[in-house]
Amino acid sequence: MDQATDPANKDSSAERKPPAPAASSSSTVTESTESEEIPYDSISTPDMINAYNALVDVEGDTHAVIVEAHRAFMDGTNNKLFVKRTIPSAKAAMKFRDYIFSVFLGGHDEVDEGEDDSLAVRISMAHDFSRLNSDLVIGIFISLNKEMKKSMSKAQC
Repeated sequence: MDQATDPANKDSSAERKPPAPAASSSSTVTESTESEEIPYDSISTPDMINAYNALVDVEGDTHAVIVEAHRAFMDGTNNKLFVKRTIPSAKAAMKFRDYIFSVFLGGHDEVDEGEDDSLAVRISMAHDFSRLNSDLVIGIFISLNKEMKKSMSKAQC
């Protein structure tokens, strides 16, 4: 029996906690737009941190584009507005990520000189999505669903 399968070693490995994040990392990245905490171990690289922050910054151009894309995706697929992490919400989030790639990268990997700025934002958003792990994609998808649900309830009043 090797050390990995030895029951005596499982107890000690179960007590290990992931290392605390470096003090220099942004605190913005640990919260989604709805103050839903994202586990630190979901965020492993500076590129991932920057991509996540760009996608959840509600004042940025990228966020406006992602909200429009989310609305188009939801209208086209008739998905439910999942607001909790479940298996169906995870599957819907991955389909949304695939939708982003197919719509915004469809034949474009980079922006040519003189191209429209909105194309640059869409390609940048798709590249940001490609840097995220599934946990972060699900978090963003759920926060977009919550925003959409909130705006729909305001419209009904």
